[in-house]
This record gives sequence, C-alpha cells and structure tokens, in this order.
Amino acid sequence: MSRFRAAGQRSAASQRSGSAGSLLREVRTELRKVEWPSRQEGMKLTGAVIGLSVLVGLFLGGVDFIFQELFKVLISLTSGGL
Repeated sequence: MSRFRAAGQRSAASQRSGSAGSLLREVRTELRKVEWPSRQEGMKLTGAVIGLSVLVGLFLGGVDFIFQELFKVLISLTSGGL
C-alpha cells in the first residue's frame, strides 16, 4: 500500500465533510441499485427467521431449565450435609 494518495483521491476526513443532502442523494442512488426480494420471498425469509428464532429460544430455555434443576440438586446436596 502506497504512502501517497493518487491525485484524484480525497482523505477520509474531507469525504466526510460533505453536506447531509449529498449523503442522502448517495444513499438514494445506492438503494436504487439493490435487488429487493419479491413479497413472496420476503414472507418466506421472515417466516424462516421467526421459526429459527423460536427454535433457538426453546433450545436455550431447555438448557437453562436443565442447569437450573442441576444447580438446585447440587445446592440441596451440599446444604444437607451441614
């Protein structure tokens, strides 16, 4: 990587000094380039995310329950010997 910038390049600080209007125009231009999913694809992907979230939540809840019961047993065993 060269220590010297090419003639047409601006530093990161000077690139950030643009107006909010130019930023919004650039964002709008980039969003027009995005290939958006169809409504049907969006619904399928949303359903997949929700379903996976429910499965992960159930799994983590089950693991939490198992550890909770395990610690209850361990505590009762240690406190019963006193």
